[in-house]
Amino acid sequence: MEQLQSPQKEQFISLFIELKTKNDPLDTNYVLRLCHKLLEQKKSNESLSYTDQINNQNKLGHQHFGQTQLKVDKRDRNETYGLIGDNNDNFSLPANRMNFSIGDKYLGTRIKCGRELLLNLTQYDQDIKWMELDKETALITIPNLEFVIKHVNELGRLHKIIKDYINTDSEHTGSVAKALRFSLQEKMNLYYVYVNNWLRANLEVLEHSKDNLRAFIPLDHNVLIRFKCLAKVVQNAKGKSGCNLISSVIHSSIREIENKMFNEITKPIQEKILRWMIDGEIEDKHGEFFIEENLSENYWNNSHTLSSTNTLDFLSEYQLNEIYQTGKNMKLLLKMFSPKIKTKIEKLRENIKILASNEDGLNIMLSDKCSKTSKIISDSCDQSSALLMEVLIDDYDLYQHFEGFRNYMLLGRGDFYTYVIHELEPYFGNSELYNYQLKDIIKNAYVLTSAGNDSKKLFNNLKYRIDITEKVNWDSIKFEYKTDEPLNHIFGPCLSHYANVFQFLWRLKNVDWITHKIWHELSNFVKTSFNMIELKSVLRNINAFLSNMLSCVNEIQNFMFEMIHDEWEQFKSEIHRATCVKTITDAHMSFLESITKCMEDGSVSLVAYVESLKIHSKRFSNVFYCFIDMTELLSENPKTRTYGALHEEMINDFMYNFRDIKNQYEMELCDFLIKLKGSAIRGLGTLALRIDFNGYYSSNEN
Repeated sequence: MEQLQSPQKEQFISLFIELKTKNDPLDTNYVLRLCHKLLEQKKSNESLSYTDQINNQNKLGHQHFGQTQLKVDKRDRNETYGLIGDNNDNFSLPANRMNFSIGDKYLGTRIKCGRELLLNLTQYDQDIKWMELDKETALITIPNLEFVIKHVNELGRLHKIIKDYINTDSEHTGSVAKALRFSLQEKMNLYYVYVNNWLRANLEVLEHSKDNLRAFIPLDHNVLIRFKCLAKVVQNAKGKSGCNLISSVIHSSIREIENKMFNEITKPIQEKILRWMIDGEIEDKHGEFFIEENLSENYWNNSHTLSSTNTLDFLSEYQLNEIYQTGKNMKLLLKMFSPKIKTKIEKLRENIKILASNEDGLNIMLSDKCSKTSKIISDSCDQSSALLMEVLIDDYDLYQHFEGFRNYMLLGRGDFYTYVIHELEPYFGNSELYNYQLKDIIKNAYVLTSAGNDSKKLFNNLKYRIDITEKVNWDSIKFEYKTDEPLNHIFGPCLSHYANVFQFLWRLKNVDWITHKIWHELSNFVKTSFNMIELKSVLRNINAFLSNMLSCVNEIQNFMFEMIHDEWEQFKSEIHRATCVKTITDAHMSFLESITKCMEDGSVSLVAYVESLKIHSKRFSNVFYCFIDMTELLSENPKTRTYGALHEEMINDFMYNFRDIKNQYEMELCDFLIKLKGSAIRGLGTLALRIDFNGYYSSNEN
């Protein structure tokens, strides 16, 4: 290297330093061959053509995700090099010079020392080691060197922060973090070019100036300022990925970081947004996106949700919801991809694909609510919602299925189920009931009741089966209303609500059936035992108790069906004003939640009370029928036909059990009424007044 002459010597040194800065393995033989080539050059400017050879031989270029190498451009020594990329933010070799005064004596040695000093200054990311000079070769004075070293040390600290982040493992942090590392590496590459040219310029000053380093060109102070900005970005980005990383960069509030960096780091999210809006699909193995898949849900309405942790802070909640809803609509539309709507879906997808041709970054595209991009997203959401509504209503009879659920899962066709139970009652207590028998009963019920007003297609969605564990009873017959694709995505999340309401209304109907049956049996018994004066007080007590129980059951039934009717009317008015499927599904869920809330309030439970009524009615039914059977048995036997000790014992036993049932019933009813009056649910307080219309129970609460 000592045999090289200017300017080949300075160019070789600067290229060598550039190689050393990259920390890549060197091909020593190749470097020596290049050195000999430089010796043979006659023109100084020809040597610059070997820069690219060094880069290619030693693979100095920093790769774009391991693919594209960055080549160091050939530059004039006085040309400026930008770290950030904007013309206003370029690093430049400043015109001002710092006084590095060197004496005339021992000029060759001092040039050597000056060169060593400059080389040491470029090793800012390592501990700076200074030459030990004897008295004869010592520099006389170097003004402001302390300031230069302080500047260089701070650059070294910031450079290490940025490089450490760039060199960390990026395989498990996602595409956004990779994009940020690549963008930071580009800034570093530009900085290395700047330092390389700074070194060349100062080596030339040292070689050709009489004053040696008196005309020293200092490092641009803007370099330090911008390194601080980049280091702040890195500090905020550490440990984050995806949308959170983007938000942290934006929260850095660094004016010097231009839109190009934001564009780079938002491109992966932009691609995910486009795929979600066009195909309704998400590929997000690192959990970077602001929409996440809900693996516990299989239905369309809840299969994906907006993430509570990954958010894009520069987008409003309204914009996020538009993107989210558009993808959901497309996901369901593509499942119904019929020739009839194929053209409309393809046109909608083509409109969304326009976003991919926009070269602006996501933050520029969406930060302005009046921009073309924001309008495309808003229009896509509206159009996809309108198309989905049109298809579901016209092609899949969405509104008719709402009617079907109300008629058969909320007992809107009450006479249909009354007929079914009436026909099934002879089979109660048996161990067998065949499917063909149940099928005939259901078929006749459809023809003979109001269910015949529904279309056959709608009625066929009502599914029924026999589930016999011991004996045939009310609980052996299972009913459910089923829909096929794609309607099961609309109604699927609501099936559990419908099942709970149906089970409650079915039990309530069971209690009503039992009490009415006892009432009819009591009426017949009163007619046949009118001459038994001893039984009049007993029958009076039974009649009063049954009347109270029937009144209570009827009031609960009337309240439930009136409440269902009111909520249904409100639901119908909301869906007729709806402009998107989400409004319909939300109104439908609100309709069901209002019903279930009345059934199961935090302070009172109609479900639990009806279950208690069922137990009391069955217990009383057993005691009552046992009493009737014993009375008829005694009256048929000539020896016991007249009133005697057996009659008195039978009446006493019955009245003991009867009082116990009556006391438990009234005690639970009083407690239930108190809870109803204290409930905050609309209508439950009115139900208490309807049951206790004459104030009998409230006057006997104690």
